[in-house]
Amino acid sequence: MLTLFLLAGCQREETSPQTAGKPLVVTTIFAYYDAARAIADDKAMVRIILPPQASPHDYQPSLKDKELVTRAQLFITNGLGIDNRLLELAADSKAQKLVIGDIIAKDQVLKTEEIPLGNTRNSDEDASLGNPHIWLDPLIQMKAAEAIHDSLVSVDPADKPAFDANLQKYQDDLKALDKEFSDAVKTFKSRDFIGFHSAYDYLAHRYGLHQVAAIEEIPDAGLSLAQIQKILQIIKEKNIHYVAIETALSAQGTIDKIKQEGHVETIVLQPLETYDNANDTYVSLMRQNLASLKTALGG
Repeated sequence: MLTLFLLAGCQREETSPQTAGKPLVVTTIFAYYDAARAIADDKAMVRIILPPQASPHDYQPSLKDKELVTRAQLFITNGLGIDNRLLELAADSKAQKLVIGDIIAKDQVLKTEEIPLGNTRNSDEDASLGNPHIWLDPLIQMKAAEAIHDSLVSVDPADKPAFDANLQKYQDDLKALDKEFSDAVKTFKSRDFIGFHSAYDYLAHRYGLHQVAAIEEIPDAGLSLAQIQKILQIIKEKNIHYVAIETALSAQGTIDKIKQEGHVETIVLQPLETYDNANDTYVSLMRQNLASLKTALGG
């Protein structure tokens, strides 16, 4: 009965005047959802599997997710280990599959180079594949947007002129964002920061910054007392004044202890694999990240 109910709901969505005849595009990572909806505009239905504040590291897909991907014409994932479990949703789908990690040159895929705390990676993030958070480099996000554009044209060639115009606007916004970061970093007094999890290497690498450590190398893994002491040692040695938190991941007890004993404050860095509000955009969240980095690094 649940299956029939879900199918009926999806059929109503498909046959509504607003969605009839439009291709269905499904994504896993918020950054690609943002690019797809901006480029498609009203020419496609764009959906993201993850609900607000859910992380691909631990999200358990539902029957509704499976049905959604089965109906899709285009399924966009990141690959590189972070959302590989969600690829199974497309096992019975005829959707065109776009794996953004596959279009990135191997020499652009970074290895995480933080000071290790001794956590063991989970099976969803294979360290041998490199750090999967490629979208946090705005120039890589530009390449992802181009690939999404090309895939949209493939499933809906009649709307290519609209996709072309929307891609140009999206790319212009990313170029402006890149310049804002480049200009701001020139004013920074420090280059070292501590992120909440191992997500920010691409952002740091692009702009000459350094994520020296992560409070949780693996989201929700927690920290032992020895690992907290290692973080406190890094804070002292690197003269860190702020540590980053993320709104979708919580380790309040650990953060409070680090703040109290390390005499630091917190900033918010958003990894953009998750989201709090679907009305946010890649550019708006990255600008929030830039404002936080200015606070932490003395811009």
